[in-house]
Amino acid sequence: MTEFHDWQDIRAELDDGDTDALAEERARAEAWVRAFHLAEERKRLGLTQRQVADLMV
Repeated sequence: MTEFHDWQDIRAELDDGDTDALAEERARAEAWVRAFHLAEERKRLGLTQRQVADLMV
């Protein structure tokens, strides 16, 4: 039978106390998600990357 683990227990095991590294990784991950959402919105609107760049100038 599969044993399930609580996320809080796993996170506690992996936490090495480096809050700066955690904050940097969180910011990197959030930036990736924002970029993905922006790309999806651009595609939904039917714009090319060049058109978006021109609008930003």
